[in-house]
Amino acid sequence: LAELEAQQANFEEDLRSLAVQDGTLPGDGNTSRNPPSEGEPDSILRIIERDVSRLTQNLDEHAASLASLRVRSDAQEQRLVATHERLESAMVTPLDSFRAEV
Repeated sequence: LAELEAQQANFEEDLRSLAVQDGTLPGDGNTSRNPPSEGEPDSILRIIERDVSRLTQNLDEHAASLASLRVRSDAQEQRLVATHERLESAMVTPLDSFRAEV
């Protein structure tokens, strides 16, 4: 999670620098190459904050999905271990008999 947060911070910084260099505002469909005027930095920040908020929400959803997968995989592992133990205990007597005959 810390690695993803660091990647997100790097992405935010790259996005800010691109928006300033390019004159393009992320998320608003503005593709003009004109540099932002004096009143636009606040607008750029609001747009970036909105986009970061969406990314954070997506990250939270992915984190919840990963947690759910961990729970399911742990439960599956427990079922497999229990099945292995049952099979092993069921096969002990026949294997011992077979070894005795050989």
